[in-house]
Amino acid sequence: MGLRLKQPSTTRRIRAATDPRLRDLVAAVERTVPSLGYKHESTQEITASLTTRLNALRRGGRGLMLDIERSIPMAEILRKPTVIELESLGDDADKAFVMGLLLIRLYEHRRAAHAAATSTAARAGAPPPAPGRLRHLVVVEEAHRLLGSERKQTDAWTADPKGAFVDTFCQMLSEVRAYGQGIVVADQVPVRLAPDVLKNTNLKIAHRLVVGDDREAMAKAMAMTTEQSNELTIMPPGRAAVFSEGDHTPVIVQVPKSKDNSTHAAIDDSAVSEAMAKWRSDPSVQAWFTASVACRGACRNAIACKQSSILMEHPHGQLLATRLWHTSIEHPDGIDLVWPDITAFVKATAAGIGEHTSPPTPGSTNNLDDRVHSFALHAIATVTNRRAMQAGWSSPATSRLTTLLFTAIEERSRQTEYFLGDTPARQEVVTAAAKLQTRAFDPLPLCSKICSDGRCPFLHAVRDVRAASGNFLGDANTDDELLNAATALAEEIVETPRDAPSATESLNQARWRAIACATQLLAGKHHRSQESTRRTIQVMGAAGWDLATASER
Repeated sequence: MGLRLKQPSTTRRIRAATDPRLRDLVAAVERTVPSLGYKHESTQEITASLTTRLNALRRGGRGLMLDIERSIPMAEILRKPTVIELESLGDDADKAFVMGLLLIRLYEHRRAAHAAATSTAARAGAPPPAPGRLRHLVVVEEAHRLLGSERKQTDAWTADPKGAFVDTFCQMLSEVRAYGQGIVVADQVPVRLAPDVLKNTNLKIAHRLVVGDDREAMAKAMAMTTEQSNELTIMPPGRAAVFSEGDHTPVIVQVPKSKDNSTHAAIDDSAVSEAMAKWRSDPSVQAWFTASVACRGACRNAIACKQSSILMEHPHGQLLATRLWHTSIEHPDGIDLVWPDITAFVKATAAGIGEHTSPPTPGSTNNLDDRVHSFALHAIATVTNRRAMQAGWSSPATSRLTTLLFTAIEERSRQTEYFLGDTPARQEVVTAAAKLQTRAFDPLPLCSKICSDGRCPFLHAVRDVRAASGNFLGDANTDDELLNAATALAEEIVETPRDAPSATESLNQARWRAIACATQLLAGKHHRSQESTRRTIQVMGAAGWDLATASER
């Protein structure tokens, strides 16, 4: 956004491959607002207000355009004559919003291109690029939808985003000419346009205007006399008054007919759809929509990739992703234990989201195996990035673990056996994850007893699942209620082994450690450290897992 900040090594080390999506912003709001220290009621009101407004931008056509990882590059839009049809949006406010986004993006693109050309010329010792040569023209029809003259009565507590954009656009009009960009503002009623739009445009063309206030507005902007203004009421179709910089008075021109005498065949919506389908079948175009940040373009087709992104917003999808990730890094057989649940979840839910995804491109497939594979990739990448942010892992280490997990997912998806065993790919996953999870200190008093291997594998997961699944907690007043709540949390993190050839004992121990971690966290919610520690030891001992000897297991 015009800033280039240097990031020292002590700052956040995980950098997204592209700009965040709206869904990421919603998740950040839900994650951040509760930690700001407001009262419970205020926290709920702020969260609900922000998420409601943001989610409104993610529904229907707005969501398909705005809640995405990548969009069509502006250079591609400007490469050929392009029509951007906004009629299907319906709401005038939505149309104005999208028009504003496009114009701001165009302005930033032109500024960046001009800055790059100037920098290139400076390095070569050449003169700066000549300003003013027209390179591209944007036509904004029915411009009053975006650039209207009506302004809301605002105060310190009321926002007027549309009015703010009118001010921004008028500033753009005065600057964008230097970058070779022209803008045509077209409207049938001049008084509906903001006055600054009439002032900051150079060439003005007025066709027949009958109403007095419209003629007065154009007459003042075009240096017309009263007699010339009156002539606007009797102009026939095709005749117009033209005024530009350097003219002393408007001139009358006759515009030849072209629209009414067209010999081209009519074009309907089906022809447009067919042309766009051919355009989207271009591999370079498909890359913009299939190379997801989450899966790094590893999904087998764009439809499965889009569906997986939607499924990862589902609460059950997020919990399943957590269980897949943690079970997979605890033991090589872990991925095999969770895989049937992934298949069942995708099969049950993906069919219901087909209408929210893009239409298939020619030659594409979207079978169940591809959807399961794609969801597993998105799940693994999402949880890996989440743990990396929480624990402060370096970007190279996070990328390496993601790559290893992707390899294990690909291996699993290509095989039909229930258990694949201790493969080299899975061994690397377990080793790399264990190294990253090494803790520098004990965040809770019993950590060294619960996880004696020096790792901290469950604390962040327990907190995430606890925040996402408040129904697991209930009123954990008694020891039994506390154990039940902790067990419910742990079962969403580590899969209970079922006839695993070699993983039963290892995953059982991991499950007990997750239960103990959750118990310690929940017990400390209402008690001081010593009391919560005593209660955790008591609850786990009654359940059959003695923390006094846990370090020996």
